[in-house]
Amino acid sequence: MGKKIVSGLALCAFLILTPLLAFAKAPLAVMLSCRGDVVVIKGGEGSIKGSFGLALEAGDKIKTGEASHAEILFDNGNWIEVGPSSSMQLKDSKIKESSSTGMGGKSFQTVQNFLKLKDAKGTSFLADLRSDQKSPQLRPTSPCQTKIRGDKPTFRWAAFDPSAALRLTLYNEEDIHWQHDIKGVASLSYPDDAPPLVSGVAYSWALETTDPRIFPPLRSQVVFFEVLPSEENAKVETILVEIEKHKKPSASAYHLLRASLFFGHGLMEAAIDETLKALEYDARNPALHSILARLYAEVGRTEEALGEYDRLLEER
Repeated sequence: MGKKIVSGLALCAFLILTPLLAFAKAPLAVMLSCRGDVVVIKGGEGSIKGSFGLALEAGDKIKTGEASHAEILFDNGNWIEVGPSSSMQLKDSKIKESSSTGMGGKSFQTVQNFLKLKDAKGTSFLADLRSDQKSPQLRPTSPCQTKIRGDKPTFRWAAFDPSAALRLTLYNEEDIHWQHDIKGVASLSYPDDAPPLVSGVAYSWALETTDPRIFPPLRSQVVFFEVLPSEENAKVETILVEIEKHKKPSASAYHLLRASLFFGHGLMEAAIDETLKALEYDARNPALHSILARLYAEVGRTEEALGEYDRLLEER
C-alpha cells in the first residue's frame, strides 16, 4: 500500500508552545507534504485537492495518483507516507495501532502552529510592511528578535560603508552590558573575556558611528535576543538527535519538522535557516515561501519578507 509508519517522531512530544491559533475542532492529522495528484475525500463534503498543511479528520480518505505521494503527521507524533497509486482512510484506530508516548499532541500542536504561518495576513499586513520598508545605513542582521542556542553569539550587520568605524553596544535589562569598537568588518563574535550572558535576560544591541566627521552620529535600530536556558537547549538537542536516529520523512518535511521545533522554542533565526533548507528540496511550494515571508517579518527583515511576498504575487 506504499505506507510507512515511523514512531520516532513521537519524541517531539516534549515540545511546548502556547498555541498561536486554535482549531475549533482539533484535527486528527495534518498533511506534511504533498506531491502530484493527491485527493482528500471528506465524509459528506465531497473531495478536495490535497495541499501542504491541510488539516485532516477521522473518516477522511486520501487517494494518490501515479508518481504521487503524501506524508501525514498524526496528533500522536507518528507519520505515514501514502505512496503512489494508493488510498488510505484515516480512523481513530489508526492512531491506537501505532506506537505513541501519549504526549504527541504537544509536538503536533507545534507543527500545526508553524504551518499556520502559511496563511496570508491580508493586504493590510503587506501595506504595513511596505510602509516600514527602509534602507537604513546601519542595520543589525543577527541576532535579531530571536532566542539563541549558546551564550557566544556572532553579531552581524550591514553598513553603508564596510570600512566605517563603529561601536557595538550590548545592553542588559538595566544598563550597558558590553561595548566594543570595530572597523572594516561586518561581524563580531562575542569574546570569551566579555561579561557572561545569562539565560532568561532580554539583551538588546545597536550600532553607531564613531568617526567625528559624521555628525550627528548614525545609529541603528535597537534589536533584541535572549539566550535559551540550558535545560531547554538540552531538550531541543535531545529531540534533534532522536529525529536523526529514526527514519526520516522526505527531505523537505524533515527540515520542516526541525523548523517547527526551533519555532516552538522561539529560535526564529534557526527556524528561518531550516525553512530555507526545506525550500532547496521543494522550491515551488508557495506555502513554504509564505511561511518564510512571515518568519522574515517577525525578525524585522522587511526587505526579505516583501521579496517573498512579491514572488508569491508574481506566480499567481
